[in-house]
Amino acid sequence: MVRIQVKHGDTDAQHFLYDCTSSSQIREIAEAVVPISNIQSNINRLALRLQPRLLPLYGDAKAVPLTRALSEAKSYASKDQVSYNRPLSIYMLRDHIQTIERELTVNYQLLGFSDSTQLQQFLTDTEPLPEDSTQLFWAGNELMRDKKLCDYIGKNEKTKVFVFHKVLLFHALWRDIFHHINLLMTDHNQAAVTWLASHMCLCKKWLF
Repeated sequence: MVRIQVKHGDTDAQHFLYDCTSSSQIREIAEAVVPISNIQSNINRLALRLQPRLLPLYGDAKAVPLTRALSEAKSYASKDQVSYNRPLSIYMLRDHIQTIERELTVNYQLLGFSDSTQLQQFLTDTEPLPEDSTQLFWAGNELMRDKKLCDYIGKNEKTKVFVFHKVLLFHALWRDIFHHINLLMTDHNQAAVTWLASHMCLCKKWLF
Protein backbone atom coordinates (compact mmCIF):
# COMPACT_ATOMS: atom_id res chain seq x y z
CA MET A 1 0.00 0.00 0.00
CA VAL A 2 1.11 3.54 -0.74
CA ARG A 3 0.81 5.84 2.26
CA ILE A 4 -0.20 9.36 1.27
CA GLN A 5 0.24 12.31 3.59
CA VAL A 6 -2.48 14.76 2.65
CA LYS A 7 -2.44 18.45 3.45
CA HIS A 8 -5.20 20.95 2.80
CA GLY A 9 -3.61 23.91 1.03
CA ASP A 10 -1.73 26.19 3.43
CA THR A 11 -3.72 25.07 6.48
CA ASP A 12 -1.26 23.67 9.00
CA ALA A 13 -4.03 22.17 11.15
CA GLN A 14 -5.22 19.81 8.44
CA HIS A 15 -2.84 16.94 7.78
CA PHE A 16 -3.76 13.28 7.65
CA LEU A 17 -2.64 9.95 6.22
CA TYR A 18 -4.46 7.91 3.62
CA ASP A 19 -3.59 4.45 2.24
CA CYS A 20 -4.23 3.26 -1.30
CA THR A 21 -2.63 1.15 -4.02
CA SER A 22 -0.35 2.63 -6.65
CA SER A 23 -2.87 1.55 -9.29
CA SER A 24 -5.59 3.77 -7.81
CA GLN A 25 -7.14 6.36 -10.07
CA ILE A 26 -6.43 9.95 -9.06
CA ARG A 27 -10.17 10.57 -9.29
CA GLU A 28 -10.81 7.80 -6.75
CA ILE A 29 -8.17 9.20 -4.39
CA ALA A 30 -9.69 12.68 -4.59
CA GLU A 31 -13.16 11.31 -3.92
CA ALA A 32 -11.79 9.55 -0.84
CA VAL A 33 -9.58 12.24 0.70
CA VAL A 34 -11.90 15.22 0.23
CA PRO A 35 -14.65 13.83 2.52
CA ILE A 36 -12.00 12.99 5.14
CA SER A 37 -10.69 16.54 4.93
CA ASN A 38 -14.22 17.92 5.19
CA ILE A 39 -15.02 16.01 8.38
CA GLN A 40 -11.62 16.80 9.90
CA SER A 41 -12.32 20.48 9.23
CA ASN A 42 -15.85 20.20 10.64
CA ILE A 43 -14.61 18.64 13.88
CA ASN A 44 -12.07 21.44 14.31
CA ARG A 45 -14.79 24.00 13.56
CA LEU A 46 -17.20 22.54 16.11
CA ALA A 47 -14.52 22.36 18.78
CA LEU A 48 -13.59 26.01 18.18
CA ARG A 49 -17.15 27.33 18.14
CA LEU A 50 -18.46 25.27 21.04
CA GLN A 51 -15.62 26.15 23.40
CA PRO A 52 -17.12 29.54 24.47
CA ARG A 53 -20.46 27.85 25.16
CA LEU A 54 -18.88 25.06 27.21
CA LEU A 55 -16.61 27.20 29.39
CA PRO A 56 -19.43 28.41 31.71
CA LEU A 57 -20.54 24.78 32.10
CA TYR A 58 -17.23 23.54 33.49
CA GLY A 59 -18.04 21.01 36.23
CA ASP A 60 -21.65 20.55 35.12
CA ALA A 61 -22.31 16.81 34.88
CA LYS A 62 -24.76 17.32 32.02
CA ALA A 63 -22.01 18.81 29.85
CA VAL A 64 -19.47 16.05 30.52
CA PRO A 65 -20.59 13.66 27.72
CA LEU A 66 -20.42 16.41 25.10
CA THR A 67 -17.07 17.67 26.37
CA ARG A 68 -15.71 14.12 26.23
CA ALA A 69 -17.13 13.55 22.73
CA LEU A 70 -15.51 16.75 21.45
CA SER A 71 -12.19 15.92 23.08
CA GLU A 72 -12.12 12.40 21.64
CA ALA A 73 -13.13 13.61 18.17
CA LYS A 74 -10.56 16.39 18.16
CA SER A 75 -7.85 13.99 19.32
CA TYR A 76 -8.71 11.43 16.64
CA ALA A 77 -8.86 14.05 13.86
CA SER A 78 -5.69 15.81 15.00
CA LYS A 79 -2.80 16.30 12.61
CA ASP A 80 -0.71 14.63 15.33
CA GLN A 81 -1.96 11.30 14.01
CA VAL A 82 0.50 11.82 11.15
CA SER A 83 3.37 11.72 13.66
CA TYR A 84 1.97 8.46 15.05
CA ASN A 85 1.73 7.06 11.50
CA ARG A 86 -2.03 6.48 11.85
CA PRO A 87 -4.30 6.99 8.82
CA LEU A 88 -7.72 8.50 9.44
CA SER A 89 -10.82 6.41 8.79
CA ILE A 90 -13.83 8.08 7.21
CA TYR A 91 -16.06 5.71 9.21
CA MET A 92 -14.46 6.63 12.54
CA LEU A 93 -14.69 10.32 11.71
CA ARG A 94 -18.39 9.96 10.90
CA ASP A 95 -18.96 8.12 14.18
CA HIS A 96 -17.33 10.97 16.09
CA ILE A 97 -19.46 13.59 14.32
CA GLN A 98 -22.63 11.60 14.98
CA THR A 99 -21.75 11.31 18.67
CA ILE A 100 -21.21 15.08 18.92
CA GLU A 101 -24.49 15.79 17.13
CA ARG A 102 -26.35 13.36 19.38
CA GLU A 103 -25.02 15.03 22.53
CA LEU A 104 -25.84 18.47 21.13
CA THR A 105 -29.39 17.41 20.38
CA VAL A 106 -29.86 16.31 23.98
CA ASN A 107 -28.25 19.40 25.55
CA TYR A 108 -28.86 22.23 23.07
CA GLN A 109 -30.78 24.37 25.58
CA LEU A 110 -28.01 23.94 28.15
CA LEU A 111 -25.61 25.40 25.58
CA GLY A 112 -27.75 28.45 24.94
CA PHE A 113 -29.47 27.45 21.70
CA SER A 114 -33.05 28.75 21.64
CA ASP A 115 -34.48 25.78 19.80
CA SER A 116 -33.59 22.80 17.65
CA THR A 117 -33.82 24.93 14.50
CA GLN A 118 -31.02 27.21 15.72
CA LEU A 119 -28.95 24.15 16.60
CA GLN A 120 -29.49 22.69 13.13
CA GLN A 121 -28.37 25.95 11.55
CA PHE A 122 -25.27 25.86 13.74
CA LEU A 123 -24.47 22.29 12.69
CA THR A 124 -24.97 22.92 8.98
CA ASP A 125 -23.17 26.26 8.90
CA THR A 126 -20.27 24.97 6.87
CA GLU A 127 -19.42 24.66 3.21
CA PRO A 128 -17.59 21.42 2.43
CA LEU A 129 -14.85 21.29 -0.14
CA PRO A 130 -16.37 20.33 -3.49
CA GLU A 131 -14.87 17.19 -4.98
CA ASP A 132 -15.24 18.40 -8.56
CA SER A 133 -13.18 21.57 -8.06
CA THR A 134 -10.57 20.25 -5.63
CA GLN A 135 -7.15 19.71 -7.15
CA LEU A 136 -4.46 17.32 -5.94
CA PHE A 137 -0.77 18.20 -6.25
CA TRP A 138 2.42 16.21 -5.80
CA ALA A 139 5.99 17.49 -6.24
CA GLY A 140 4.64 20.77 -7.61
CA ASN A 141 2.54 19.10 -10.31
CA GLU A 142 -1.21 18.71 -10.49
CA LEU A 143 -2.32 15.08 -10.44
CA MET A 144 -4.68 14.68 -13.36
CA ARG A 145 -7.89 12.85 -12.50
CA ASP A 146 -7.87 10.61 -15.56
CA LYS A 147 -4.49 9.15 -14.62
CA LYS A 148 -3.38 6.62 -12.01
CA LEU A 149 -1.08 7.25 -9.07
CA CYS A 150 1.51 4.89 -10.56
CA ASP A 151 1.74 7.18 -13.60
CA TYR A 152 3.51 9.62 -11.26
CA ILE A 153 5.32 7.52 -8.64
CA GLY A 154 5.75 4.20 -10.42
CA LYS A 155 4.49 0.80 -9.27
CA ASN A 156 5.94 1.00 -5.80
CA GLU A 157 3.58 -0.24 -3.09
CA LYS A 158 5.97 0.48 -0.23
CA THR A 159 6.41 4.21 -0.43
CA LYS A 160 5.10 7.36 1.18
CA VAL A 161 4.21 10.46 -0.82
CA PHE A 162 3.16 13.96 0.22
CA VAL A 163 0.11 15.36 -1.53
CA PHE A 164 -1.71 18.60 -0.91
CA HIS A 165 -5.12 19.57 -2.18
CA LYS A 166 -6.79 22.90 -2.69
CA VAL A 167 -10.00 24.30 -4.10
CA LEU A 168 -9.93 26.60 -7.07
CA LEU A 169 -8.54 29.80 -5.54
CA PHE A 170 -11.50 32.20 -5.73
CA HIS A 171 -13.95 29.56 -4.55
CA ALA A 172 -11.80 28.83 -1.49
CA LEU A 173 -11.23 32.48 -0.64
CA TRP A 174 -14.89 33.46 -0.74
CA ARG A 175 -15.89 30.33 1.18
CA ASP A 176 -13.47 31.24 3.97
CA ILE A 177 -14.49 34.92 3.97
CA PHE A 178 -18.18 34.13 4.41
CA HIS A 179 -17.39 31.49 7.03
CA HIS A 180 -15.38 33.92 9.17
CA ILE A 181 -17.91 36.74 8.76
CA ASN A 182 -20.58 34.37 10.03
CA LEU A 183 -18.38 33.41 13.01
CA LEU A 184 -17.97 37.10 13.80
CA MET A 185 -21.70 37.79 13.58
CA THR A 186 -22.91 34.78 15.57
CA ASP A 187 -20.21 34.15 18.16
CA HIS A 188 -18.20 37.41 18.20
CA ASN A 189 -15.22 35.14 17.61
CA GLN A 190 -11.90 36.98 18.04
CA ALA A 191 -10.08 34.48 15.83
CA ALA A 192 -12.47 35.42 13.01
CA VAL A 193 -11.64 39.11 13.48
CA THR A 194 -7.91 38.35 13.25
CA TRP A 195 -8.36 36.18 10.13
CA LEU A 196 -10.48 38.77 8.31
CA ALA A 197 -8.07 41.57 9.14
CA SER A 198 -5.10 39.57 7.83
CA HIS A 199 -6.87 38.83 4.53
CA MET A 200 -8.25 42.30 3.76
CA CYS A 201 -5.13 43.34 1.83
CA LEU A 202 -5.34 40.22 -0.30
CA CYS A 203 -9.03 40.85 -1.05
CA LYS A 204 -8.30 44.49 -1.96
CA LYS A 205 -5.46 43.47 -4.28
CA TRP A 206 -7.67 41.05 -6.22
CA LEU A 207 -10.88 43.05 -6.34
CA PHE A 208 -9.70 46.60 -7.03
